[in-house]
Amino acid sequence: MAFVRERSPFDRLDAGTLAGLRRSLEIVYLPAGARILERGGPPATHLFLVRSGSVRLERDDGLVLLIEEGELFGYRSLLTGDPPASDATAETDVLCYRFPAEVARPVLEHPAVSGALARGLAERLRAVSPAARVAALPDAGLVTPLRDLITRAPVMVEPGTAVSETARVMREAGVSSVLVAGREPGILTDRDLRNRVLAEDRPATTPVEAVATHPALTLAAGVPLLEAVLFMLERNVHHIVVEDAGRVVGVVTDSDVLRQQARSPLYVLRSVERAEDRRSLAGYAAEVADVVRHLVATGVGAPSIGRVVSALNDTLVRTLVRLAERDLGAAPAPWAWMVLGSEGRLEQTMLTDQDNALVFAAEAAGDEEAVAWFGRLAAQVVDGLVQSGFPPCPGGYMATNWNLPLPAFVNQFRAWMATPDPEALLGAAIFFDFRRVAGGLDLEPLETVLDGAPDAELFLAHLAASVASMRPPVGAFRRILVKDGAVDLKRGAVGPVVALARVYGLAAGSRSRATLDRLAAAVGAGVLSRDGGENLSEAFRFVLELRLGAQLEELAEGRPMDNDVELDGLAPLERHHLKDALVAIRDALEGLEFAYQGGRLR
Repeated sequence: MAFVRERSPFDRLDAGTLAGLRRSLEIVYLPAGARILERGGPPATHLFLVRSGSVRLERDDGLVLLIEEGELFGYRSLLTGDPPASDATAETDVLCYRFPAEVARPVLEHPAVSGALARGLAERLRAVSPAARVAALPDAGLVTPLRDLITRAPVMVEPGTAVSETARVMREAGVSSVLVAGREPGILTDRDLRNRVLAEDRPATTPVEAVATHPALTLAAGVPLLEAVLFMLERNVHHIVVEDAGRVVGVVTDSDVLRQQARSPLYVLRSVERAEDRRSLAGYAAEVADVVRHLVATGVGAPSIGRVVSALNDTLVRTLVRLAERDLGAAPAPWAWMVLGSEGRLEQTMLTDQDNALVFAAEAAGDEEAVAWFGRLAAQVVDGLVQSGFPPCPGGYMATNWNLPLPAFVNQFRAWMATPDPEALLGAAIFFDFRRVAGGLDLEPLETVLDGAPDAELFLAHLAASVASMRPPVGAFRRILVKDGAVDLKRGAVGPVVALARVYGLAAGSRSRATLDRLAAAVGAGVLSRDGGENLSEAFRFVLELRLGAQLEELAEGRPMDNDVELDGLAPLERHHLKDALVAIRDALEGLEFAYQGGRLR
């Protein structure tokens, strides 16, 4: 009976209902080719649960589905009393559990069961994500509202207060920041005193408003701790002003968060920020893996984990840049460090090979010494990333190779869009996910090139055709295709959704990089249906989390991490949802192919 109890939707039933099912359970053997239900024939008299083997369902419209281990059939006819809408035939020798109508019908009418059976794909996948389970976990500290971390009222000074007096107020109050009064309060932190006053040799009489941050960054009191951590990581701040109904009620610091969460990502952030040489960053990969392991254990979803890891990686790059500039001296011209691929999309959950590029201002292009300086900067940062756990990119997409003036990158982007041959499409797939993480050079000219994508019909058509040629590992009758018993989730699921979202996001004119944001933008622009966007989004979340779980198991066992998941190692419910996700991705790829027939979006 454990097999039944662990299958959806029976896992939602109470012990008494399950006991009734157990008493009525019948075990039947059906040889390959046996007809179980006949389309248009007598209504179903039993509910069937496949224990082993597979059953083929065929309808008038030619749709063929394969029902495999742990899946139900016959329930619609059983509930309505109508003739079956499909022929049900044993595809292989089948062992079935079946339950008579008088027992099965009340179970199927149970709200929890009927709701689960009626859910669409997006809802089913959303219901099994780790993020959906976090509130039920005993260690759900990351959903703690921010207000619970406030221990005292905020300390406030007037705008004209001298920085020397402000420092005394902070010392006497035992705080690391003060708020500066005003319609929109500002904030001065101990780091500001160090960096903006002492390091700049400002006089002690400097008014605090001249060196404070205006306005202070705020979050609502009800925001969960996870969002606060992401807020700090992505904005590289250590203090958050907390508001409740428009009123400032306190300040939360990274130390407050660290006391709440012993293995917070902010520990790694602090360690990286304080590094004084590249050798001290050698344990970075292990520290990040520990953070990821903890986030997964507390029910945080893979997209949020990707944001955490990407923010930590951004801090690592900025630290390596700081160390390089300490050796090389000041930059001869403005520049920017770009990250590409999954890092550019904020979707890297475990450290993989690095993808990056270095862009510098046009005025440095003709200066040999300046070009050499940027070459040395690229070499030092790339080498530091290798020492920190990022392997070199096998394809050479690193700043040591892609180290060019901004006009050269602009021309390259335009060339890829103008002549979309296979090499250009590969370059676009990598570089069009760029994100600046260090340096002050404005990359708006590159954004402007991408803004023209909706009108680049030939480019979009070729990009769509290359994406539509991808083949998820799902074959006839919805059977999951395996190689050596495993499914490559990156090649067969994650990669296709990323590529689909890139096409639709560019067609929508979106500047978003993250896959889920691109899908949302495409739905908003009307180039992707709402159902299609939701199905792809939830399929993406599900396969990301399935892959991450497998990678953490490999890490724990000391095996090399890859993108494979062993099909036999999955629970039946996981296999069922993986099949749903792969079919949704396949259908979306076929939809994209149709949408771009004739070279334009239909």
